[in-house]
Amino acid sequence: MAAGAPILPGRYEEPRLIGRGGMGEIYLARDRLLGRTVAVKLLAERLAQEPELRERFQLDGVGIRRSLERLGVLLARRKR
Repeated sequence: MAAGAPILPGRYEEPRLIGRGGMGEIYLARDRLLGRTVAVKLLAERLAQEPELRERFQLDGVGIRRSLERLGVLLARRKR
């Protein structure tokens, strides 16, 4: 990430690091478009260049969404 660049894109306010793992970091932030607090997981820059790791990261997100749906949690998401 470039020096001075925001951690998260402009739609997220006041990001706060809440976790760090082998594939990246997780931030808690206010999503201005959804009007609520969300968790955002970012893939580490060093791993983002590897297509297989990017796919694994995306599949991880799909797995999390499915787990939440089984618990009856609906996720609101806007298309980019």
